[in-house]
Amino acid sequence: MYRGLLSVRSDRQREGLGRLLVERTLAWVGEHAERAGEPLLTWGCIEARNDRSLRLLRARGAQPLGLLETLMVYRQWPRIRVGVDVIEDPRLPAVRGALDETHADCGLRSEADSPLPFLAVSDEAGIVAGARPALTRVDMERIGGLWDVLNDRLLRHVPAARRRFDPRNFTYVRLSDVVVRPGHAGVWRDFLSTVMAMHGTHMAMLVLDPRSRASGLLHEAGVFGRFAAATRQRLLVLGRAWNLEPARLAAHVDAPVGLGPLDL
Repeated sequence: MYRGLLSVRSDRQREGLGRLLVERTLAWVGEHAERAGEPLLTWGCIEARNDRSLRLLRARGAQPLGLLETLMVYRQWPRIRVGVDVIEDPRLPAVRGALDETHADCGLRSEADSPLPFLAVSDEAGIVAGARPALTRVDMERIGGLWDVLNDRLLRHVPAARRRFDPRNFTYVRLSDVVVRPGHAGVWRDFLSTVMAMHGTHMAMLVLDPRSRASGLLHEAGVFGRFAAATRQRLLVLGRAWNLEPARLAAHVDAPVGLGPLDL
């Protein structure tokens, strides 16, 4: 069970509202788990530098399950470079098998069916590269500083620049359920450019455990550059289990996690 974004308005912070929300949420999950009588894990992600929230959650029984990195990719001129199949049914054995192979080293992994289609590049042996894309559009009226001056006086008056740099049209495509076959780095780079071009955006985000095999393969492919390094965020995965022996959960903690935030 995923615990999503916890947010308290700035002028109402330090009044115990965050603690109240966490306690009520965990109490509700605990009651659900007790009625079901089956093992249940609730988990969420928190920025590694957020000490206040980290202390709050750990004091209420949450334990670290792993570490994730958010990595942004920028391509000024993405192009459709490879043929992509759109697979509407995520339960197909070909998709499941490719995901199992890519993320075989992950101890904890989400296998929930997603309503998003799966995009893939395939050959005779199966899926070579693939992911599930979701387009995120953020409406930002102002950014601040020199950027706003440039945008007001220059960029918004040039159609090509307005589509790419106007803060009110900031978009990125988030790729989850990544599949990458070893030895096909070039195919994955072409796949990434194609997906970005299909969605009309110059940025893509991936959330990966830096210890995972998938992360290592994508770094080898040269997907991540200076932009990814400059925008990297580290997220702790925190979980709380019910009806589950601590030893069973602890056995997975030393392995990479195949989980990712659902609300980025």
